[in-house]
Amino acid sequence: MSRTITSLLGPSRRPASHQELALAVIIRAIRDLDLPDGKSRREARRFLARQAALGQWCGVAGIDREFVQDVVRKRLAQQADRPASR
Repeated sequence: MSRTITSLLGPSRRPASHQELALAVIIRAIRDLDLPDGKSRREARRFLARQAALGQWCGVAGIDREFVQDVVRKRLAQQADRPASR
């Protein structure tokens, strides 16, 4: 997944440190959606649902907020399709 997001920056462009940090925050939140810990999942969902804050992080990272939201929607749809573990 991180390759997909960082590939948006272009093949020959290495992200600046602040972009790497912002990308890491976004990627971590997306990955946290899959954690078994309910609190971490809720915090990730809350972070990713705040459009203004997510827009700021995406702006720093140099990626499109809509793209990130599409990734999140797909991840959540995959979760909904999985059988609940007991």
